[in-house]
Amino acid sequence: MFGLIKWLSPSGMAIVSARRIEMIREKRNELVVVLTTFPADGDPSTLSRLLVAEGLAACVQRYSPCRSTYEWKGRIEEIAEIPVVIKTMSDCLPKLKERISSLHPYEMPELVVLETSDTFDEYRRWVSAAVDRSARENSN
Repeated sequence: MFGLIKWLSPSGMAIVSARRIEMIREKRNELVVVLTTFPADGDPSTLSRLLVAEGLAACVQRYSPCRSTYEWKGRIEEIAEIPVVIKTMSDCLPKLKERISSLHPYEMPELVVLETSDTFDEYRRWVSAAVDRSARENSN
């Protein structure tokens, strides 16, 4: 489960609770980019396909493995991970968070939500339509 969600703002990285997601949703449905990682020996393909099929994401990109260095349970760790980038709308965030948590192999998956300040209107409409269409199809 996620205790905290990292939020990247123009002023830098800050840690914010799920309340911030609610504040975004109350403002209006915005295009957001969600970052997570998978272990290099894991397979984010299943997660990617499910998120798109279930209407929680319009697009999921998986990149080549990278090296991550971090402190975990009092030790400095360095492992290979696969960066995953998810394009979705802010009203999908609560269900997206639940789905990532249920499918992710990590005890505490990374979830970084980036607000978009500017994008092509056509792209925003496409992302919105893609998650709306998939969500409707899955509710039938």
